[in-house]
Amino acid sequence: MTKYYVTEGSLKLRHVGILELGDFYTWLQRWFDFEMSWKDSNEKFYEEVVLQGGDAKNIEMRWEVEKQETNYFKYVITLDFTFIAVSDSEIQVDGKRKKAQKGDYEIRINSYLETKTEDLNTFFITILEKILFRHRIEMQRTLLFEKVQSLHENIKNIFKQYEVS
Repeated sequence: MTKYYVTEGSLKLRHVGILELGDFYTWLQRWFDFEMSWKDSNEKFYEEVVLQGGDAKNIEMRWEVEKQETNYFKYVITLDFTFIAVSDSEIQVDGKRKKAQKGDYEIRINSYLETKTEDLNTFFITILEKILFRHRIEMQRTLLFEKVQSLHENIKNIFKQYEVS
């Protein structure tokens, strides 16, 4: 298998303030279910540390979501979540009090295109990918980049909804 990275480094999103974490988590899983292929096994790491005093916690997660786009190409998007000092709070929506969480939220997004080449020898892979499939590889990288950009913009817009004017 060969990996072709789509993003140079990580795309980073950060929000400090209020967020309805449960709703955000559900929305994100649904986005991946629709755009990629969500399974509970996509959550590769989860750690929650309760801070001194017990009213806040730090949360770290890692998701790795894959989609077999064709027999030869697989999309992979990884998200690294770092949520610091998350504590329960309430917000007022349409005159009703609603549970939310406040904290420092950071998400890093990485992605790559993976080719299925384990059955081929190195010389054939070079010819196949560098000469014959070069255009198809770039086209698939562009399509995956558009998915990642869409995800990035959607998350950014969700964070903007909770900004205080």
